[in-house]
Amino acid sequence: MFKTDTFYGDYKKDTFYRFDRMPRANWERLQIETAKNLILDIESQTDDKHKCALLFDDSMYQRRRGKGTELCGLVHDHVDHKNRIGFRMMTGTWTNGETNIPFAQTLLTTRNKDLMIGPDDKADKRTISGKRKALATEKSTDTVLRMVKDAFAIGIPFDFVLFDTWFSNPAQLIDLKNIGTDVIAMVKKSSTKYSVKDPNTNTLALLNTKEIYSRNRKRCGRSKYLLSVDAIATNGKGESIPVKLVYARNHSNRKDWVCFICTDTSLSEENVLRYYTLRWKIEIYFHMAKSY
Repeated sequence: MFKTDTFYGDYKKDTFYRFDRMPRANWERLQIETAKNLILDIESQTDDKHKCALLFDDSMYQRRRGKGTELCGLVHDHVDHKNRIGFRMMTGTWTNGETNIPFAQTLLTTRNKDLMIGPDDKADKRTISGKRKALATEKSTDTVLRMVKDAFAIGIPFDFVLFDTWFSNPAQLIDLKNIGTDVIAMVKKSSTKYSVKDPNTNTLALLNTKEIYSRNRKRCGRSKYLLSVDAIATNGKGESIPVKLVYARNHSNRKDWVCFICTDTSLSEENVLRYYTLRWKIEIYFHMAKSY
């Protein structure tokens, strides 16, 4: 409004800048409170048949000249697998399939002091700015867990948590299940093993997603999914939960497959695939936010 000369307030833009930079302003609380009121207003005008979900992902927030920016550092860009100067913007959004509302955001920096480019001045951890600095160096998985707890505490309604392969490790799934929420996520083709019934020996075995796919018989014809297997995911502490692994064709390469994991074993395979498509809303949000 200042740039277009359409602001008619009784103060100048320097006053706005000082307010914008005020370290005592709790912008995170303002965002989640505003989002909650908007979400509850939308939900009050819709029926109970639809599903709501929380979406989480991070996006590169690049700062080409970051030496004067506090806590700016070299962070890994997952798109082109290069280290760039800036932050990773961890974002949590709410969607009902029609609209997408961001309710929480945290700028994450590197935890390696050798890769820190910007100044890292000491701050009282009891203050808002001190807490914000502490959150900037926490693990991304801990950030997602904290954002889900904040959504629970403030009363944002949702049925599932959806995210990509970066956060779909068993430890993250179990942590979220322990606080009372179910997860649908895409699984990496990695060495992570799950306890499943081996069809060759008819006994429980520890197998990764590739081994599970190769040892089980796939569905033929025009089925929406290729394979569905009940398994048990276990973290490093020995805690375990039942999960459902659903394999589907990769639309980018029909000869390839992708695997999804769901902590709600009562959910049908078709619904697992259908609900996961809601995650694309956060990718559109990142594109719109960076474009405008």
